[in-house]
Order: sequence, then structure tokens, then C-alpha cells
Amino acid sequence: MAFQFKAAIDDLFKPPTRLQSMVDRAVRPEIREPDIPLNLDICDLVNKKKGNYPHDAVFALLPYINGRSNGQAYLALALLDYLVKNCGHPVHYQVASR
Repeated sequence: MAFQFKAAIDDLFKPPTRLQSMVDRAVRPEIREPDIPLNLDICDLVNKKKGNYPHDAVFALLPYINGRSNGQAYLALALLDYLVKNCGHPVHYQVASR
């Protein structure tokens, strides 16, 4: 049990991944409209890396979609729209399974 607790603490203090930091920039509250080049860069990263990136991208958006800020929810949904349209089946599977 102690080992799992230590792993959870270590995960909590990890620096954000490149994907997470890009998602954070795409949905920052200061912007009003979706940042299309950044959204497409996120799509390119998800397409290029495969693996867990579709899962990580969708789960990085969930706090923003479910959050209280309407502006951030709009930007997160716009990014999710780009991911669904540009990344294909892996992202479709993640969205449909949640």
C-alpha cells in the first residue's frame, strides 16, 4: 500500500507533459476564439505519436469541459472537435468510451 501511495505522490508532482502544456495553452482563459494553429499542432502531435496520446489528449480536456468557465469549455470543445475531425479512430474510440 505504501508503494502505491508513493507512486501517486510522485505522479502528482510530475511536470506537465508536452501535450498537457499545449492543451493548457489552447484553453487558457485569456483567449476568446480557438487558436487554430495550436489546435492543429496538437492534432499533429496526437497523430504522430499514437500510443496513449489520444487517451491523454481527451482526458486533458475533461476538466476544462466540465469546468465552471464557459469560455474555457467552449475552447476545450473546439479543440475536441478538431481532434475528432483530424485524428480518426483512436480519438473516436476515446470519446465514445467515456
